[in-house]
Amino acid sequence: MSRESQCIHCGSKTEKVYQNNELTIRDLPFGEQALYLRINRRQMRCEKCGKKFTEELNYLPKKRTYTDRFRKKIVAEVLNSDLKNTAERNGVS
Repeated sequence: MSRESQCIHCGSKTEKVYQNNELTIRDLPFGEQALYLRINRRQMRCEKCGKKFTEELNYLPKKRTYTDRFRKKIVAEVLNSDLKNTAERNGVS
């Protein structure tokens, strides 16, 4: 991951971290075991405009607690099964 992030407000690049937020997100299972990842998402403060913004992570959709590849797995299972069985197999609701 780059140390620099681009400000969503003015477009300039900054390395100034305002704070760190740890997220726990669901990923593809490891065998039969559910797998959760601890991810550090940085909130930056732009050195040019002074506004705060949260860095984007390409593998984690906004405001989600699961990875995109986990979502794709669930969708594929639903297409070949049904919602109830897919939810039970994956421990989701």
